Amino acid sequence: MSSTRNDRQDSKLQVWVAGSVVAAAAAIALLAGIATQHDAEEVREARASAPARPVFQPAPPPVEPVDAVLASYESLSSPTEPATLPEEPGFRIDPTENLMQRALETYQARELDRSAAYLEAEIEARPQRAWSHYLLGLALWKADRLDEAAVAMEQAAVLDPASLKTRINLSRIRNDQGDFEGALEAARSALELDAQAALAHFLEGRSLLNLGRVEDALSSLTASLEIEPENGNVQNLLGLALMRQGHSDQAVASLERASELEPELVYVWNNLGMALELSGRTADAVTTYRRGVELDPAHTRVVANLARLEPTLAVVDILIADGSR
Repeated sequence: MSSTRNDRQDSKLQVWVAGSVVAAAAAIALLAGIATQHDAEEVREARASAPARPVFQPAPPPVEPVDAVLASYESLSSPTEPATLPEEPGFRIDPTENLMQRALETYQARELDRSAAYLEAEIEARPQRAWSHYLLGLALWKADRLDEAAVAMEQAAVLDPASLKTRINLSRIRNDQGDFEGALEAARSALELDAQAALAHFLEGRSLLNLGRVEDALSSLTASLEIEPENGNVQNLLGLALMRQGHSDQAVASLERASELEPELVYVWNNLGMALELSGRTADAVTTYRRGVELDPAHTRVVANLARLEPTLAVVDILIADGSR
């Protein structure tokens, strides 16, 4: 009897040790993921080698109403020679067309390279129109041609120094480029134009967080929420900043609010799962990751986090059940 009891105790101990090792490994992996997420944003080179991590994804910029643009279109002389798009040999621009109208039509159809080509032809004919450079910047940005997009948006800012939206989108583009100092400069120039621009405060916070200036980022994000409290993207980024500071419980509150405001954004559920996990709420974290996977089974980060954490929850359940006997 004594030998059987000892064997059973040894078996329980082995299960407990195995569970502890798995849980410890998961905690180390989680903490490493939190650290590398922000470190990878601080330098562009690190981004390629960093492990999978939740990433803030800003909402796309709005498209300006077509009619408002066409109403201000200037019917001036067109280029005498038609432009050819090198990557599409069969595509040629007819210089007699309304270039801005065609640019807007292709932009709204998400034919971004064609839209950019029409806009470049429009700019060649009328180079002093800030709006053309601005829309070119948007088209190039959405086409992931970031360096060209930054140049176009910078030129739009030169031609129209009073444009708030130009500074805001320039900050977005520069953040995506990895030029975080430039992004911060653009956000602050937007705030000089309008100190109550919630989005400019948000982009200031995003840039500061990317630069590793967490305290300053928290201040900017809080200012953004004071102006526009129902912004889920700001709540999401605030949660990531709080996690970086080690305030997991506060991060949970922000990210829960973000998930209420933006229930279809998978990365918000992934980030909330991380905050719950860091707070020791393993079961809640698994439930949250499952919600993210339901929304998008192809989202690699939330799928990986669920696959990593779910087995540790099973070990804990076994230990609890075994200990209650």
